[in-house]
Amino acid sequence: MLSAAPLLPGSGYLLLKLKTLVLTTSFPLRRDSVSGIFVKRLVDALAIPMDVQVVTPADRSERPCDTDEGYAVRCFRYAPRHWQVLAQGAGGIPVALREQPLSLALVPFFMLTMLFSTLRAARHCDVIQGNWSIGGAIAGLAGRLLGRPVVTTLRGEDVSAADAHRSYAALLRLSFLFSDRIVTVSRAMADELTQRYPAYRHKLLTIHNGVDDSLFQCRRPAFDSARCRVLFVGSLIPRKGADVLIEALNRIGQAHELQVAGAGGERPRLEMMIGDLGMSARVKFLGAIPPAEVAALFEQADVLVLPSYSEGRPNILMEAMAAGVPVIGSDIGGISEVVSDGQNGLLFAAGNAEALAARLQELISNSELQARLTAGGRAYIRDNGLSWSSAAQQYHTLFTELTEGRA
Repeated sequence: MLSAAPLLPGSGYLLLKLKTLVLTTSFPLRRDSVSGIFVKRLVDALAIPMDVQVVTPADRSERPCDTDEGYAVRCFRYAPRHWQVLAQGAGGIPVALREQPLSLALVPFFMLTMLFSTLRAARHCDVIQGNWSIGGAIAGLAGRLLGRPVVTTLRGEDVSAADAHRSYAALLRLSFLFSDRIVTVSRAMADELTQRYPAYRHKLLTIHNGVDDSLFQCRRPAFDSARCRVLFVGSLIPRKGADVLIEALNRIGQAHELQVAGAGGERPRLEMMIGDLGMSARVKFLGAIPPAEVAALFEQADVLVLPSYSEGRPNILMEAMAAGVPVIGSDIGGISEVVSDGQNGLLFAAGNAEALAARLQELISNSELQARLTAGGRAYIRDNGLSWSSAAQQYHTLFTELTEGRA
């Protein structure tokens, strides 16, 4: 089932490429999409040593898939077009269900259609990679039925959602049961899952996400302490804590500005909050920013703040560090694993606007700290080899071991 690649120069032998199916509920379906961009970055890198096909749900667009990549992207429909609201939005399925409770009725059709689509595509593949617990459960079932090895990647939301909802806990357990390996994007998540499911600890493996090497070429002007330009990039959903950042900015003076890049259901509430605080002239909502334009935002920012309540291992944080932007983040597992306080970034207690204001003020007033965090952030990314090509190579090694073992 391995596909033939070009002849290895001088050898006369064909290189055989693993045929890999990637199942994901979030994936950018158009050039300006931001949903699941980190999944796409990994797939782009996987497609170099492997033959990759992506299966993902359609959205409400008339053109369900409008991509031009070196691999196939198959969008499955699970409802009439205007009802396809479960996936591909800010915050994914959990947020869609919370904001539109009636969409719960679509879940059975969604899961059945995803399973049938996976079964059809997986007949011609060597290994299946599922993303998030729902993708892991479906990919795992398909793998059992077809005799294919399955790797599930968990990204943070899976664990936090399982704490609050039995349905997500069931999907997480099914992912462990059916998958040959469970990949986490952070060690903190792996440690938590080891405590929760000790019988499956042998299946756990950590492979960190990466960044694009081009971010090291970002050139930024000198830090503007008189008019600090704060940047927030992320979905406007409650767990991202954008309201905490707005309150903190309001505490440190009227000269500093905030750019908010992202979309989501929290935006009306945040705009009302900004109006009540008299900050409308200092805060600019940019909406969802195409991934190709994020580097330009880094070149205009003095600091990136990530005030989340829960994260897996946030890519935007590592991308900012690679670009030389000082970072401030909540002191939670997925962030504190990356940020060493005072060395390559600053930490504050999640949800504490006063503490965040103090860290912002500390950074703004200390040029030596600014330089140290900039250098430390870039060194951390380089020294730890946090690139997408490195992540893809680790997945390739894992997939090869599983397929050879199965053979």
